[in-house]
Amino acid sequence: MLAFTILTVPGDEFLNDAPYAYVVVELEGGGRITGWMPSVRAEHEVAIGDRVHYVPSYRNGVQFAKDSEAPPAG
Repeated sequence: MLAFTILTVPGDEFLNDAPYAYVVVELEGGGRITGWMPSVRAEHEVAIGDRVHYVPSYRNGVQFAKDSEAPPAG
């Protein structure tokens, strides 16, 4: 993870999920992408340089979780 901020006043579609982390992630194959981490609620829960993985979801946006969190089964 290259950068993050904690959103406490998000757009309407994420209103019920706040607070959450909005992140900039550098991909292993090159390039960067933004996404959100609903499991991160405060700054002390995440750090620049943390490794993250994509979490498939029915929700809008690209969702990530820290590599220390188990990926979803299935």
